[in-house]
Amino acid sequence: MTIEATVEPRREPTAHVNRLGFAKRPTKRKRSKKTKKCAPTMALQDLYVSCKEVFKGPGTVPLHQDVKRLCHMLGMFLNLMVMILLPFLS
Repeated sequence: MTIEATVEPRREPTAHVNRLGFAKRPTKRKRSKKTKKCAPTMALQDLYVSCKEVFKGPGTVPLHQDVKRLCHMLGMFLNLMVMILLPFLS
């Protein structure tokens, strides 16, 4: 007395077939290894570097054009932050 069993072969995952009849293989999403710096972080870093250049140590008075440059950078940074936060505030 023998028992015969039939085993069906495993099916491959279904794939999309284009017009020529070639099946497209499913692709995995690749993660980017690069870290992307967002604009506020770069603006804040530039502001920090400029402040380090302008305020060199105790007892130094910054030049007028250096103060204007810092004011301009602070204005740009503030505008950038307002544009980013505006959708969340409304």
